[in-house]
Amino acid sequence: PDAMNSLLLDGILPSHSNFVNAITKENFVYWPLVLSFIAIAYVLLMNMLVGVLVEVVQAIAVTEKEGITVSGLATDLRTVMAAQGVTFDKGLNKESVENLICEPDFVHVIEMAGADVL
Repeated sequence: PDAMNSLLLDGILPSHSNFVNAITKENFVYWPLVLSFIAIAYVLLMNMLVGVLVEVVQAIAVTEKEGITVSGLATDLRTVMAAQGVTFDKGLNKESVENLICEPDFVHVIEMAGADVL
C-alpha cells in the first residue's frame, strides 16, 4: 500500500503529496476523502476548460461561416452586375441600383441570401 500511495501521490499528484500525507498521518480514514475531493476538483476544472474550448471553437465556426457567406454573396452579386453591364468605375447611382433591383437574377441572388428586396 505504501508503494502505490507513493506512486500515486509523488508521481501523479506531486503538488498535493505533502497535504495528503499530513492528513493521512492524523487519521487514515481521511485519505480516500481527500483524494476523492482532489479528483472531483480536477474533473471539474477539466470540464470547465473543455466548455471554454467548445465555446471558442463555436464562435470561430460562426465567424468563418458568416465570412464565407458574405464572400459568396459578393461574388454572385458582382457576377450579376457584370452581366448587366454595371461598372464600378464611377460607383453606383440611384438609377443603376433601381435597374438592378428590377432584374430577376439580382433579386434571386438576394433572396437566396435570405434578404427581401422590397
